[in-house]
Amino acid sequence: MSVYQKCIPHDYYATIFEIPYQKLKEQGIKSLFFDLDNTIIAYDEAELNHKQIAFINELKKDFKVLILSNTNYKRVSLAVNQLDIPFIWHAKKPLKWGFSKALKMLDAKKDETMIIGDQLMTDIYGANRFGIGSILVASVKR
Repeated sequence: MSVYQKCIPHDYYATIFEIPYQKLKEQGIKSLFFDLDNTIIAYDEAELNHKQIAFINELKKDFKVLILSNTNYKRVSLAVNQLDIPFIWHAKKPLKWGFSKALKMLDAKKDETMIIGDQLMTDIYGANRFGIGSILVASVKR
C-alpha cells in the first residue's frame, strides 16, 4: 500500500455527531479512538461543552472510548476530566507507538477498532499504516 493510499480514510463525515455509530457497532467495531483537537473541540477551547460530554457518555454505553492526542497532558486531562475515559497524550501520531498503547489500554483488537480524527497525515495515515479503521471528520475550527 502506497503512502497516498494510507492517507485515504475508510469514511468521511462532517462532524463526529454525523457518524452512524450503530452501523459501526453492527460491523463489529467495539473501540473508538478519538483525536481531541479540532475533532471533538476546537484547538483554542479548553473544555468540552455539555453536548459533547453527553454525546461521548452515550457512546460509552456501546463502545470502549479513548482519546488519542498529540497534545500535552494538561490540555487533554482538562478537556476530558468529566468523561471518565482513558487518554493518551503526546501520542506521536502517525507513529505506531500511540496506537499500540491505546489498543493495550482498552484490551482492544485492531479489526474491532476505529479512529476518528481531522488530520490526514496524523490520524488517518497513522491508523491505516497501523492496520485499524479510520474516519476523517472536518476540522471543528480552521
